[in-house]
Formats: sequence, structure tokens, C-alpha cells
Amino acid sequence: MSFKSEIEQAVRKQAKKLFDLESEPSLEHPKNEDFGDYATGVSLTIASELKADSLEIAHQLKESLIAQLPTDLIDRVEVVSPGFINFWLAPETLVKEVNRINKLKGDYGKTDIGKGKTVLVDYSSPNIAKPFGVGIFAQRSSVKHFTTFILLLVGKQLARII
Repeated sequence: MSFKSEIEQAVRKQAKKLFDLESEPSLEHPKNEDFGDYATGVSLTIASELKADSLEIAHQLKESLIAQLPTDLIDRVEVVSPGFINFWLAPETLVKEVNRINKLKGDYGKTDIGKGKTVLVDYSSPNIAKPFGVGIFAQRSSVKHFTTFILLLVGKQLARII
């Protein structure tokens, strides 16, 4: 399980436990690294549903999460206005992940999700009945080729429609 998945699962579990709400916490990398490695605004969503103070909800979630999350995963958790919860990964977690990357080398990032299934990639052609715009065709083409490359990189079988 990834760091992000583990934190999201903990947030989901604590939101259910504390507020009896099913939530899908959106965990993002903040643009400003002063706000941690991951951040969520799930308390804002919960607050709007419960008509409650988002900061108070964030503080309750924070305390509950600190008790649940392993100390070797999370270094610290902070709440900032208007109710965001910021997470800093523990340094030993990052060192373990770098060691894992070095050990797995080219296999790092591969997944068994969808194993044995074929992914269909459609390379559509431009509409020749309309004026031809090179920019759009090049952009769409590059996105499709990039997607194909990533799918191959993670070990997927592809069927291509050209």
C-alpha cells in the first residue's frame, strides 16, 4: 500500500468513526512544501455536511489520526485555517522508499492491477472533412503515445486501434 493510500484509508476510517460519514478524502501534494508532503481538505466537506466548524472538525480528525497512523510513517500532522490537515512523512519512511526504488530498479512502479487483461488504445485519425489543425492533432497524438508508453512501462498488454 502506498503512503497516500494508507493516509487516505486512515482519514476515511476516522471520518466514519468520529462523524458517521462516508468520505472520499482527496489527498494532494501541496504546491508549497511548507504545508507538508500531503494535505487534505476533507474537514471542509464534513463541516459543510454537518453545518459545523471546519477547524474544530480538522482538530478532532488530527488527534484521531495521530493515534492511528504509525509513527514510522508520519512525522507530524498540522491543522491550518480554514480546516486543512497537513501531513509530513517521517524521514525513515522516505529512506525506506529510496532503498525500495534502488532494489526494484526498472520494476519500481509496476502493478498487478488488471493483470491478464488487455488495454485497448484507440489512435483516432483527424477528421478529414474539417480544416486540419496540426497543433490539436500533435497534442492528441502525443498524449495517446505517452499513455501507451506508461501502460507498457507498468507491464500492461495493449491492443491498438489505428
